[in-house]
Amino acid sequence: MTWHAGSNHFRTYDFGPEPEPEFHDHPRLRRVWLVCKLLLFASIIAGGVWLFQSPVFQVQAVTVQGLGHRTEREILQRVSLVGHNVLTLPVAQIQATLTEDPWLRSVEVQRQLPNRVTLHVQERKPAAVWDGKGGRYLADADGTLLDPAPAKSDLPIVKDLDGPVYIPGDRLGSDAAELAAKLVVALPQVIGQRARSFEYLSNGGMVVETDKGKRARLCDGTDFDFKLAVWKALLNR
Repeated sequence: MTWHAGSNHFRTYDFGPEPEPEFHDHPRLRRVWLVCKLLLFASIIAGGVWLFQSPVFQVQAVTVQGLGHRTEREILQRVSLVGHNVLTLPVAQIQATLTEDPWLRSVEVQRQLPNRVTLHVQERKPAAVWDGKGGRYLADADGTLLDPAPAKSDLPIVKDLDGPVYIPGDRLGSDAAELAAKLVVALPQVIGQRARSFEYLSNGGMVVETDKGKRARLCDGTDFDFKLAVWKALLNR
C-alpha cells in the first residue's frame, strides 16, 4: 500500500499489490530472488508428495457404525480401505459400492487423521412383506426389496396380484409397503378394527380387509387421514 500527497493536501491511496522488487541495478539480487522462489515452489511440491506417499497417512483401522442387520465384516469385505492413503480415498466410489447392497440406504465416509476411517451407515428397515410372483421379500418403506422373508413374520403381508417378478434390490413402483405398515397402526385407533390382509393391483392400488370382513380400496397413501375418516363415517352410518 502506498499513498501520495497532492497539492491541495489530499492524499491518494493505492491499495494495489506491492510490486516485486526491482533489481535492474542488482543482477545478483535478482538471481537470489529467483532461486528463493524456485526453492519455495520445490518445497511445496516435495511436501505434497510426502503427504500423499507417506506411510503415516496410510489407513490402519476402519470402523463401521450404525449397523443392525449387516455385520462389520460383511461391509469391509465389499471395500478394501486398509493401506490406502487417507487423504485420497475415493469417497464417491466407496459410497456407490456399499449402497449397491439393498440393505444400505446411505454411507458417510469420515476421515480421522492420520490413519483411521469411520463408515457411518444407515440401514433400511423392513416395513412389510411383499408377496409376489418372484416370492416373498422384505420391503422397506420406500419400496426397496431386501432379503427373502422368513416363514414367520409379524410384518403385514401385501399380496401382489398382477405385478412383475421382483428380486432383492428392485424397487416397487408404489408406496404399498409403507401404506400397509401405517394401516396396521391406524385402523384399530380410527375404526376399531384390525387389518387382516392386504392386496395390491397395479391399476387399482391397495385394498385392505379388516378382521371383521370390512374391505376398502385406499389406492395409495395420499390423503391418508381423510380416507380413514370417510371410512369411519361410512361404517358408523
